[in-house]
Amino acid sequence: MSKWDSQTLLGGSGVGVADLMLISDQSQAEGSQDRNITVGEASLAGHQFLVSQASHGLSVGDCVRWNGSAYVEAVATTGANALFNGVIVQVIDTNSYVIKHDGFAYGFSGLTPGSKYYLQDSGGLGTSPGTVDVPVVLAVTSTSGWLLSTAGSAGVSYEEGTFSPYLRFPTIDPTWTNVVSDGVYVKINNKVFCQMHFQGSYTGTASGELRVLGLPFVVGDYLPNTTIQAGSICHFVSNLSAAGDSPVSLTAIGGTTYVSIRRQVSGGTQTITNVNTTTGVIYSFRANLAYQV
Repeated sequence: MSKWDSQTLLGGSGVGVADLMLISDQSQAEGSQDRNITVGEASLAGHQFLVSQASHGLSVGDCVRWNGSAYVEAVATTGANALFNGVIVQVIDTNSYVIKHDGFAYGFSGLTPGSKYYLQDSGGLGTSPGTVDVPVVLAVTSTSGWLLSTAGSAGVSYEEGTFSPYLRFPTIDPTWTNVVSDGVYVKINNKVFCQMHFQGSYTGTASGELRVLGLPFVVGDYLPNTTIQAGSICHFVSNLSAAGDSPVSLTAIGGTTYVSIRRQVSGGTQTITNVNTTTGVIYSFRANLAYQV
């Protein structure tokens, strides 16, 4: 077995991957909780492990996740696809490699020291976040850095910011005058928490359901048998409810950055459309919304 390019000094001698595995195996009794051995894997020192996987097709620097039967490259398209277990720091051959899941990692290339690198939608790393914001490594040299968040280290990605919600009719959209268009959000890993406030009116012909556009992130599509992935009741509305002040709710649609506006009617909910609105009237709402990306 070839040795890892970055060698750890133990007692003044260079010790590579093969030696580390031997030290680990000799110093830990069979069945030890610290050994962390599963099918096709051997425990290594330093928060890393050797994986035997036929024709894996993976490369040094790939972020990988467990899909239930094998390790595959993680991508930042959804929270589930971005939940990676570690970074490949050495490819031994076509059937085996070493994963590092915590701490300081070598084996990268082309990094800029001091820069933070994120998982990308197509895999690999970049200096800007993908659809799901997953920081992976803080570069120390062009080939090494500190791992920031993996499933193993329970890393947490936090972000906050503002957005501008606005109303639209998708079929025929009239001319809108926005009086208030305020939104703030907090994003923790793949969970987004929004507060929004809108006031505005329109002139001209409108057609279709009334929607709130401008969410800060695309709504994840996790529930398999419905397009509606999340929802909330507006805590203030003006001119959007029917007679009797029926509750108005927002329903987040998977794969989009909009929510539909619905109101409670006898027997269920009903989408608000142009039939329920009038030109020149100021419509307003305030609401909170939580969803997954």
